[in-house]
Amino acid sequence: MSLPPLPSITALETLDRLGSIKATSEALNLTQSAISHKLKTLEATLGFPLTVADGRGIILTSQARQYVRAVRPALIALQDAHQTISTASGSLTVSCASGFAANWLAPRLSGFRHLFPDIALHIQTQPNANADLFIKFIKHSEETSPLMRVHFFPVCAPHYAIENPIPKRAAQLNPSQLLHLHTRKDWEAWLHTQNATLDTQNGVLFDDVQTMLAATITGQGLSLGDRLTCDSALRSGALIKPYGDEILSEKAYVLETGKAGKTPSAHAFETWLIEQLTL
Repeated sequence: MSLPPLPSITALETLDRLGSIKATSEALNLTQSAISHKLKTLEATLGFPLTVADGRGIILTSQARQYVRAVRPALIALQDAHQTISTASGSLTVSCASGFAANWLAPRLSGFRHLFPDIALHIQTQPNANADLFIKFIKHSEETSPLMRVHFFPVCAPHYAIENPIPKRAAQLNPSQLLHLHTRKDWEAWLHTQNATLDTQNGVLFDDVQTMLAATITGQGLSLGDRLTCDSALRSGALIKPYGDEILSEKAYVLETGKAGKTPSAHAFETWLIEQLTL
């Protein structure tokens, strides 16, 4: 049996102590649905049920309680070790690609601040050569270890698809309604996978992903989105995927250290960031 993910074990142990999903979500700064997902993941790994219904709430099964008693000493030891080494403090400036900052990093910052309350964090989405860390969306190379690879797929607003019926064949798309970010090559690459050749020169070109997505959501056309920048809009229904095909971007999110080298605060942020991306 492979080892279960630590966040799922932590969720179970916290549920055992606090007695409810609501209290557990508040203690761990996660949504109740995220807690439920972690428990289901743990159940699948362990192979036995963790909770049963009890009135309007839930209680742990006897097997789950036995498991918690067995792993709790190890969790306490890990927490003690973390407290011992978590001495990072002072200011930390992170220069971050705007899409990553707004759609992935910002919703998770409370977790970092809870772990490292003595770090004064400054997130910048404008270029800053003096930052301590850089999260960039740049061309991927064999020498670069990416934080996250990106797959592009067309997205549009539901009302746009009603007012401008999306053709089954991409070759019949109106090229003037294609919205572009930084370059027109991404749409050209996606269209190539559809055996479509269109003149993409008349579509609007944006230099900021947030502005492009705002235009897409308000029905200005179709853009190429990805799971990171479009996840919330897709889940809420503000955007839809009119086509299922995706392309792997030649760019990726990478982490680079600033001129001053890797300070304790920068090391703490990097460790936390990588852990969060692997959850």
